[in-house]
Amino acid sequence: MAVYAMVSCDDIRHVFGVRGASNELLRERASVREANREGLSDIANNLSQVGRYTLNQGSHVIDIRRQDLIGTKDQFAWDKSDIPGRERQDGSKVDASKFEKEQYKVESLLRLLGYTNFSISPPGPDQKNETGVDVLVKLDGRRIGFQVTDFHSDEGEGSEHKGSDLRA
Repeated sequence: MAVYAMVSCDDIRHVFGVRGASNELLRERASVREANREGLSDIANNLSQVGRYTLNQGSHVIDIRRQDLIGTKDQFAWDKSDIPGRERQDGSKVDASKFEKEQYKVESLLRLLGYTNFSISPPGPDQKNETGVDVLVKLDGRRIGFQVTDFHSDEGEGSEHKGSDLRA
């Protein structure tokens, strides 16, 4: 049996004071920030135990409401990162916010492609030279490295925005 929990981004913005945060940013922080993922899971488990769910096509659906979030502010990290700068295997640091964004993009792609059983971690260089890997995924017994690059259509020749020749 599947269990789904829903929470309104508007409720998160109101309760936690992150009024300018986009829905995408809040979804990202709900999935990659351990404190947020665990906090929402705890609330959903408690609501399930007291029978506050509906059945929808054989699945339990839990609606986490604003009043369920009030009083739990110290459990969450919506407005700040709860992931310290991580260390790679070679001891160098990974910027948490950059990694969080890249991790979210890779995780979203994998889920869009239908994968559910995978793990994501910062890369550890296998050699002394830069490998270009931003996110390391373990999937079906394999390690797959992802290079994440955002395309900006306004970069390049004739633009005030600078970018690499390759990106342009």
